[in-house]
Amino acid sequence: SGNKRRLILLGLCIFGNQAFVIVGLKLAGPVACAVWQPSQPIMTAAICMLMQWEPFHAQRVLGVLLAFAGCAVMVIMSSEQ
Repeated sequence: SGNKRRLILLGLCIFGNQAFVIVGLKLAGPVACAVWQPSQPIMTAAICMLMQWEPFHAQRVLGVLLAFAGCAVMVIMSSEQ
């Protein structure tokens, strides 16, 4: 019973996430949506390392910084057009 409730709750969260992405796409535009979606795991990894739920490793920090740089490049390149 507890697992079914969790599964339903997680399904609703995924549905809500996608619904809000569609609304955000209408309000903010495709570039903001394209940057926001891949930035979520970056923020999750950074928060987990800051809260010490995940260990700091040079490769992990470098990966977060590299992914952030990729998102920043997308925003900068799109604003120049």
